[in-house]
Amino acid sequence: MKAVAETDRVGLWPWSDADAEVLALLGTDEVVRYLGGLPWTVDTAWASIELWRQIERRLGITTWAVKLSDTGELIGTCGFAGTNVSWLRFDFVIEIGWTLGRPWWRQGLATEAARAALEIGLAFYPAERIISKCHPENLASERVMRRLGMRRIGLIQGNWSQPTLLYRLPPQSR
Repeated sequence: MKAVAETDRVGLWPWSDADAEVLALLGTDEVVRYLGGLPWTVDTAWASIELWRQIERRLGITTWAVKLSDTGELIGTCGFAGTNVSWLRFDFVIEIGWTLGRPWWRQGLATEAARAALEIGLAFYPAERIISKCHPENLASERVMRRLGMRRIGLIQGNWSQPTLLYRLPPQSR
């Protein structure tokens, strides 16, 4: 297998079956607190990997494994999926997101991975179709969105217990 994209410090990789156990270890209480879920297990990691493989078949892009360039160690996820915002047309917008294990926070790795993913995404979808969202208290993810050039377009409620910040890329001049 070959990386889909690489930067100086991280690469975006297709998922291998061997990634499920390590992915499960990354999804601790602290890591998933803004994702609305429970800590990850090997079963939920397998289910996520299979979902990302299905998304790639449907959309041409997906959420990839983020691995350190120097060691190949799996440190998180980054990429695209259809949105779960019910009132946004699933066939119109594509959502970029990222999750890194706790040891790799506050090093700029999420921004680096997201920029690499965004470059791929823009080859498939126009900028105005790319969104991202996060819990209002997830200041780190909000900073990544801003570093990607995204702009806040609102606070939405949806079907969640907490409101969610919604960001999007501005349309690119043609």
